[in-house]
Amino acid sequence: MHAAFDDIAQRIITLNKLEQRHYLAGQLKKLQLPRGAKILDFGCGTALFAKTIMKMGFQYVGYDIDPGVVEYAASLYKNGTFTHNREQLKDFKPFDLILANCCFHHIADEPIKDELRGFRELLKPNGQFLLMDILLRDDDPHPLRKLFRKLERGAYVRVASEYEDIVRSEFQITKQQTTRSHVFSSKLVPVYNDLVVLHCVPK
Repeated sequence: MHAAFDDIAQRIITLNKLEQRHYLAGQLKKLQLPRGAKILDFGCGTALFAKTIMKMGFQYVGYDIDPGVVEYAASLYKNGTFTHNREQLKDFKPFDLILANCCFHHIADEPIKDELRGFRELLKPNGQFLLMDILLRDDDPHPLRKLFRKLERGAYVRVASEYEDIVRSEFQITKQQTTRSHVFSSKLVPVYNDLVVLHCVPK
């Protein structure tokens, strides 16, 4: 029930993540993955981006540590593959791409480094890693944005250089950029999160 409530709330608040869906699709196109490429959505939650990925002709595998959200996501997206068992991901490898979309800000540095080492084992030799995550912005004086970020962010929101340093423990960053994700997927609303986007390949 909690997974369903969280999913519905996120979809209503963000107009079904419309803006982020378009942005993610654009990033995937830039990676020039072959049709049928296998993508792991690490920390998928209720798989808000599964439809976008599968619509582009890619195989979708969603992983999250929460069995409840995984079960709920699997009931929504019958053509996807889902698991909450980290070891089971080895049964689905190799992946063309691993996507970590706004999940690392919930995880401490050392566990992330452990996961990144595991990512290298799960990827094809020419596989890629795409990180998209919330940036720390404590210097923003806007009261609505300050409140939104306080409610939105996890315990480990970082500045861009901190994400980069962690990722570089196992990967080479080939491209770095930032984007802005607006609430209600509308640029007319003054509440948003800035995101860092890192395109990476194994060292």
